Amino acid sequence: MNRRRVIGSLLALTGSEPAVSQGARAPGKIGYLHPRTIARDHPTLAILRPAWIRLGYVEGETILLRSAENDALRLPQLVAELMALKVSALIVVGAEAVRAARQVTQTTPIVAVDLETDPVRAGLAASYARPGGNVTGLFLDQPSLAGKWIELLREAAPAIERVALVWDRATGRDQLDVAQAAARAKGLDTVVLAYGPGTDIDAAMRGLAGRQRTGIVYLTSPGFQVDVKRFADAAQHYKLPTIAFLKTYARAGLLMTYGFVQERYFPRAVVLADKIVRGESPADMPIEQPTTFELVINQKAARALGLTIPQTLLLRADEVIELMRRHRFIIAASGLVSALPRIASAQSTGRVYRLGILELGRAPADPFSPYATPVLLRELGYVEGQNLVVELRYAGGRSNQQSHRRRQREPFGLAGKTLGVEGDE
Repeated sequence: MNRRRVIGSLLALTGSEPAVSQGARAPGKIGYLHPRTIARDHPTLAILRPAWIRLGYVEGETILLRSAENDALRLPQLVAELMALKVSALIVVGAEAVRAARQVTQTTPIVAVDLETDPVRAGLAASYARPGGNVTGLFLDQPSLAGKWIELLREAAPAIERVALVWDRATGRDQLDVAQAAARAKGLDTVVLAYGPGTDIDAAMRGLAGRQRTGIVYLTSPGFQVDVKRFADAAQHYKLPTIAFLKTYARAGLLMTYGFVQERYFPRAVVLADKIVRGESPADMPIEQPTTFELVINQKAARALGLTIPQTLLLRADEVIELMRRHRFIIAASGLVSALPRIASAQSTGRVYRLGILELGRAPADPFSPYATPVLLRELGYVEGQNLVVELRYAGGRSNQQSHRRRQREPFGLAGKTLGVEGDE
């Protein structure tokens, strides 16, 4: 459970009009391309959506979504299709899709969300500070991240003798080479588990469960989210400690994750694309790397693996997942469970609800860094920007502060009677 936040939840009926952005309409179109899915509840899309709503973009009109649905051969065709629709910029997710987009066009601006590639080494950019071409966006510092994953995994499971690197072939070798070098530097053998659509995950994990004690590092891939629950179940069954990069993976059952704060980093792609739409050149826009990272540990997974996580590591964690999942605790603690039948019956009426979240920390400097709609509410059919308004308040690090700073975003401006309970996690 996250010990660094004090969160209160408020839920109120605010009216019957749909929530819409109060910003001016966007002056151009942005294309969005994902190699696997554009399902509404996919985490990447769910995080990006509030950012473009705030900037005045409308899906189907000024935001055009396309997915290759696991067929990489379709990627060039989809890029050409979006270009024919006169998009001013492309947001492209994943190394494979970025390569395909660059092969199709060296003029249409590309904002990459590519966690697997070194853009300079791959020839996508002349430098991080000044890319010089039509590609800019979000890329990771792979050497430091790979080394940290292995360091944390050994601290949690000191008995491991080798590291299995789960690698999506479609992402290219950049991060694989870096991770192998990092493991060798720490005196560990490596084995590569090549992953792709159709991989028999249970058989692959079973093959790692030999006499040599093995830990697993999941290298970044836009496709892992689809299969993470199967990976987590197999890893627990075969007693294989794991680390990955997105906290949603720990919440799905992996032992631990260390990576950037997705809700703060990914929306930067929308901000960059919007700047291009409004006239800036990608050649002069520095590539952005994350500056805020978080460590999440799943104690339930640790118990299933027979591991005792050192207290020193638990104290450094930003979130420790106990038997009760955090978002379910928030709902229960604030008395919203009793309201769920009323909420469910109201979904078909077009009403809009307001969710208030109080955090102990300080407001981030970036106003386009949205809080992702809690997973349970998404499961119940609530989508920020449609039938849900999320309001955040920050105590600035002082839990006894009664007058909390309003976050620098007021996308909907809806008013209504607010009922709620403050709770302490």
